[in-house]
Amino acid sequence: MALSLDRLFETIVNQGVSEAWLVEGKPPLFRVGDTLHEGVMPPLTRTDVELPLTLKPHWLAAFKQRRLVEYSIVYGEALTHFRLTMVKVGRSSLALIRREAAGADDGAAHPSRVPSG
Repeated sequence: MALSLDRLFETIVNQGVSEAWLVEGKPPLFRVGDTLHEGVMPPLTRTDVELPLTLKPHWLAAFKQRRLVEYSIVYGEALTHFRLTMVKVGRSSLALIRREAAGADDGAAHPSRVPSG
């Protein structure tokens, strides 16, 4: 079963999740309070983990070039704000989606500034 972004964001919003961790080969992890809960679904593929990068055409290309990116996402009718951090470790991708307070950002894409050297 492939990951659905709508289902992921709805789970985060409706279940009081503050962070969602997406790691290749593992089901999603959801932080509620001080506890991490494993999602009830098969292990994620690289395509699943990188799915949030498909929201804007240039995000995936930037990730492949930089291997570390961070963007803001606004989701749903309630305009819930999220921060997506994506990192490539070896051949694997890891995503962290954090729920932010309303009005924390304008929802535009903001690539992180990664120091060189």
